[in-house]
Amino acid sequence: DYKPQQTMISGGNVSNTAQEENTKIMDEFIDLCNKKEIEKAYNLLTDECKEEMFDSNIQNFKKNYK
Repeated sequence: DYKPQQTMISGGNVSNTAQEENTKIMDEFIDLCNKKEIEKAYNLLTDECKEEMFDSNIQNFKKNYK
């Protein structure tokens, strides 16, 4: 499988190990959302993401994933 080695945000290089781990976390996040395990999915987000995207409020996150 082809896997790009540049990050989407910064365009910087990442190791294959980091890339595989990030992909694993994203897959788990999507799976949890699909299973309606919203709190578990929310807990996978970084604190920075929670603050920036959802004002550190799980209720704001839940509105998007009912």
